[in-house]
This record gives sequence, C-alpha cells and structure tokens, in this order.
Amino acid sequence: MNRYTLLKVLCFIFSALFAISFLVTAKAATQFAHYVIGTIIFLAPSILLLKFGLWASKKEKYKNLERDPDYYSKKAALKEAKAIEKINKIKTGTDTQYKNTNPPETNTKKTQEKEMNKSYNPKFHRTKEEEELDFNFFYKHKDELEKFENLINSFLDSDLIEDTVKSIQAFDNLEKFCSSKGKGGKIYFEDMWLNCHNSHNACFSYRDGIIDNLYNLCEYCVELPTANLFDYLYFESLKINDLKNLLRENNLKLSGKKSELIDRLIENKINPIVDSETRNNLNIKEKIIRKNLDYINHNKELINSFLDEDLI
Repeated sequence: MNRYTLLKVLCFIFSALFAISFLVTAKAATQFAHYVIGTIIFLAPSILLLKFGLWASKKEKYKNLERDPDYYSKKAALKEAKAIEKINKIKTGTDTQYKNTNPPETNTKKTQEKEMNKSYNPKFHRTKEEEELDFNFFYKHKDELEKFENLINSFLDSDLIEDTVKSIQAFDNLEKFCSSKGKGGKIYFEDMWLNCHNSHNACFSYRDGIIDNLYNLCEYCVELPTANLFDYLYFESLKINDLKNLLRENNLKLSGKKSELIDRLIENKINPIVDSETRNNLNIKEKIIRKNLDYINHNKELINSFLDEDLI
C-alpha cells in the first residue's frame, strides 16, 4: 500500500466521521447558532477531507500507472479471468456452490470427452501467489523487459529479414532471462509472451507469429527475379487490365495469369514509363529486397534453423 492509498483511506474515514458528527449536532441543535457552529466544526472539515481524499485517489492512480502502465488493464483482465473460471466451474459441475446431486443432462460421456480435449490458456488459472510473483518480477525488472520488448517488436516496423531474425533472437533471449529469475519470471514470460496476455487461445505463440513473418519475407524474396527486378516490381504493382493494355500496345499475347503477363513484358523488354515518385518508392523497395537476398545468402543455416525446414 503506497502513501497515497493510505492517505485516501484516512481522509474518507475521517470525512465520514465528521459528517456523522455534524448530523448528530444538527439534530440536537436548539438554536441557529448551534447549527452554524456544527457546520464550522464538523461539516466544513468533512468536505475538505473528502476533496483531499479524492485528490489522493487521483495521485494513487497516477502512481500505479507510473509504476506499471498496464496496472489497471491487468486488474480488469484478472477480474474477467476469475469470472470465466467461475463460469467454467459451474458448467463442469466442479463448483460446490452450484453443484447438484443429479448431473446435468448435457453432462454425457461425449460432452465430458469434449471438455477434456478442450485446451484452456494457463494464464486464466493463476493462483493469487503466482499473480503476485508475476507482478513483483515485472516491477523489479521492468527496464530490462522494456529493452527486450523493443527488440522483439522491431520487426513490426521493418521489411528487413535481418530485423525479423533479431526479433526471434531477442524473444529467445527474453525467455532465457525470465527463466533465470525464478518462478515469477517463468510465469511472466508464459502469460505475457508465450501465450500472449491478450489472447484467449491456449495454443497461441507470439514467437510463431514472428516466424511466419520471416517465412513470408524469405519466400517472397527468393521467388523474385534478380535480373530486371525494378521492372518486375513496377509491373507487379499494376492491375491485370493495365498489364493487358501494355501487352496490347505492343501486339503481345493477352492470356495467362498475372505472373505470366509480367514475364511476357520483361521477356520482350517492354520498358515501363514511371513517374518520379513511383520510381523513388520502387527504388527503396528494390534496395530492401536486394539487402534481404544478400542477408539470406550469408545466413541460410541460421534462417533455416528458425523455419525448421530448408526453404532457402
């Protein structure tokens, strides 16, 4: 309990006591002067203490958010999780408060097997002790955790394969760091990253999401033609009707998939007419792709180890 919490509680208690004292005094007052004195002695301090208590409550909220930006969202999630757990207990008949002597009609053998096969996210089944270990670990190591988080999320704003690989490595390093700090670190990593704090899917993995991004980037880059890459990227950005218009202007065959139309234009050395803005954007994209291809060529073994297959 921080000092603002204590101050808030004391202010509200004494404010209530002063208010009760004023009501008693006002009821017993026989003269207007007694009423005025009661107002000055009891009601005014009660109002001041109430206002001071509200100020302390506001400061308490800011203090909690400063200590942990997700403090109130965690409390809400915890409350929701407990409600879900309660509902699940009632549904499965494990809650003694709602348990009937006769099993519900839906509690058939088939239903029981279905419930057994259903997977629940472990973050919704934490004990109060485990939640406290989680919170204490986060508060103690929040600076280090923030650095890991920035590294892990770096791939979100980047199309570079190198950044995605660094994100995966940071994720694995975070897991090692958390595991080395005891049970609290392990619980924090499982709930916040392994199962993801805002996911209701017990099989969810944030790492798998980064791996999928790596796979898609690699697959896209290795399938591109290294020769005439700029022309290919430009034609790729056009709609099929625009591609057919170019083919028609050059008396070329119009049938086929989009990739075939692009290949036909490149094979016949049809030079695209590109405005300066589009050219600049395509030059940036080409530079990123060539950088990705160069990274792939020098780090094939590392990338394949993450993908669990020889994609490249």
